[in-house]
Amino acid sequence: MTNNSNILINGVPLKGDNGNTIKVAASNASIISKSVANYVCDGTSDDVEIQTAINSLDASNGGIVQLSEGTFNISAKITITNANVTLIGSGGGVSTTRANSVLSQINNANLDYIVYSTGYNCKFIRFIIYGNQDNNTTTIGISTVGNSINAVFQDINVYKMPSHGFLISSNGYAIGCYSELNVDMGWRFIGTENFVCFRCNGQGNGNSGFYMNYTSKYISLVGCMIDSNGATSTRDGVYIQDTYFNTVQGCFIQSNSRHGIILNGGGHHNISNNMILDSGILADNTYSAILMQDSIHNIIHGNTIALDRQALNPNYGVEETGTSDYNNVGSNDISGCQTAQLALIGANTLNVNNILT
Repeated sequence: MTNNSNILINGVPLKGDNGNTIKVAASNASIISKSVANYVCDGTSDDVEIQTAINSLDASNGGIVQLSEGTFNISAKITITNANVTLIGSGGGVSTTRANSVLSQINNANLDYIVYSTGYNCKFIRFIIYGNQDNNTTTIGISTVGNSINAVFQDINVYKMPSHGFLISSNGYAIGCYSELNVDMGWRFIGTENFVCFRCNGQGNGNSGFYMNYTSKYISLVGCMIDSNGATSTRDGVYIQDTYFNTVQGCFIQSNSRHGIILNGGGHHNISNNMILDSGILADNTYSAILMQDSIHNIIHGNTIALDRQALNPNYGVEETGTSDYNNVGSNDISGCQTAQLALIGANTLNVNNILT
């Protein structure tokens, strides 16, 4: 580890910025990035330099840890416990056209998390987390839990984790973040309230793309891409279990193994204006685009449900089972289902202005 803050040029310390910005350079970063860094990694246990930089920030006021372009080899969990910390990378984060900061789990590290935050008002911006799933087990990419409220994620790409990509138990929002090709869930919300995912991605994950359970509520998925999930765990695009007051709006949901969206228990959800294509690719005439199972008082409105690129038909477009009732199913455009476009059993469920072809 090199600490450039002790180097003087013409009597002036060579370091990233005055104040609360600490710069950390990867071992394969450019000469320029290394020359202005407070810490330069050597390619072995680079989490040490990153953790040292985080710990050097003011405990209350926080600050910024800025990562250079390049690969940071991670052998231990990076932990944030203080407030107002920003961990920001270089490049585009989810973009492949610019040099990125990559946190890469080394072989056989088998960490529980790569980035773990309990800090208040922390931000995570523009970097990639690579889980190296072929050589590790159980690791989650990034998690905000406990007192970690007002969390912000922007342009983060988490992929090939041995477990979940994101595990969220705080409020906050995510913009333009990807969670792809993970062994388990793309996004898992536990005990989360008031969180928005805007134009985020859950794609190619072994389990559900997005999963909300139990005490999670007021979660909104807006304009998200939810594609090709559930191949190894026989799961769904969006799985909402025993929760209330969540929204899935304006999303593109395609080619998930079971249901496109399942509302299992709970209710008072808003499922509107989504494009849901090719649901139930695991088996013909078995799964539905939207399933309400023992779920009440939901709004299912303005969705387009159809076939696009597969030969297997979903069982129903919108289906109620169990004790589902008092749902408002209206103005949906539904086609291409095997058994019927609608299967609504609730005595008090509304079926209004749906286009069935």
